[in-house]
Amino acid sequence: MTTPELQESTDFFEPALLIPVGGKVYRIKPLTAETVIIMQNARDAAKKASDEGKDPYEIEVEGPDEDAETTQRRVFGDAYDEMIADGVSAVGMFRMTQVIMIWTFSGFDAAKAFVTTGGKALTVPNREARRTATRTRTAAASTTRKPSSRTTTSTRKATAEAAAGGTTSSATGTPSKRTSKTSA
Repeated sequence: MTTPELQESTDFFEPALLIPVGGKVYRIKPLTAETVIIMQNARDAAKKASDEGKDPYEIEVEGPDEDAETTQRRVFGDAYDEMIADGVSAVGMFRMTQVIMIWTFSGFDAAKAFVTTGGKALTVPNREARRTATRTRTAAASTTRKPSSRTTTSTRKATAEAAAGGTTSSATGTPSKRTSKTSA
């Protein structure tokens, strides 16, 4: 079985995700900001429930109290009625929802990879793994520490007069400044 190719409309003002299902291509517009917030709340609540060993379908989600059809209409937009008329299965709509959410939160390439791999979960390195990878790549570049400040204390350089055996302090033996000019 070949997986139909997911496409993305590149229209700057009206981007869309083109999802082929059962020989037909459905055009999905980007989610509204309100729908994204509702979906984020649902995703976060499901993850929390899963982490706590609870049933994700038995959770309370912040947001409007609406039925599944209303939520699906929000996600699929104009394509919803078309998909119902075409008899798209519940499994097909669920998978399309996953693809739409990945497209919304992670971009087209991630959504395409999800479809191409047959719905396998894609792993994204966590923050610590990304930092470690960066440090490993750049560690050999420089091992010399740079000064933390440009205003460092350093020993004064000897003046030409002191180097030539000029005037020195009788108390410390260090070169002293000439306070008046004398003619030689």
